Amino acid sequence: MLILIRKIGESILVGENIKLTIFSTSKSGQIRIQIEAPSSVKVHRRELLKQQQQQQQQQQQQKQPHSLKNE
Repeated sequence: MLILIRKIGESILVGENIKLTIFSTSKSGQIRIQIEAPSSVKVHRRELLKQQQQQQQQQQQQKQPHSLKNE
């Protein structure tokens, strides 16, 4: 894990083609990040991706037939 301190307007490069720039901060502690990456790179908010995965798992469980208890 790498922890960096950045100021507004400063950037971090990931590889050769992904740039993360601190866009702004708020008094409540929120940080706005500008992401520049090729369209082939998928960028997801982790909490939304996790929520989608949980929903997919629930849907799959609902589709599976229930096993018979007297087998």
